[in-house]
Amino acid sequence: MVFGVSLGRELGDHTWVSGEIEIRVLSFISVDILIDLLSIVVNQACRGRGAGRMLIRWGTDKADELGIETVISSLPSAKGAYEKCGLGAIEIIPADVYVQDASPRWQELQDDDLSGWLMWRPVGHDYVEGVDRAPWLH
Repeated sequence: MVFGVSLGRELGDHTWVSGEIEIRVLSFISVDILIDLLSIVVNQACRGRGAGRMLIRWGTDKADELGIETVISSLPSAKGAYEKCGLGAIEIIPADVYVQDASPRWQELQDDDLSGWLMWRPVGHDYVEGVDRAPWLH
């Protein structure tokens, strides 16, 4: 099952904030069902105006409505935004980018830290560190 929403909002300066989110319901690890905030995209010119938070909250609200926990894999640059929207950083996702005989550009990427974060939110409330625990960690 996949849900999606696009948003457009006119601000006082008559610019548009736009973004899209796609979420999917999936089975994951030992958990029956989770909602994966699969793809959140905000127009680069519109960033920093709340569109990303609106999209994330739409996804977590949909998960709460369905009684399902929320997950997303996050780049380090977006981790703070997800935390502000109630998701907790549960574990690091190591990047596996090694390629034999890589191009010079790919070699540069291999040297970067491309690890991500698995973010999680329980049903019905924002993640509380030290209180909430992802079910696959029990």
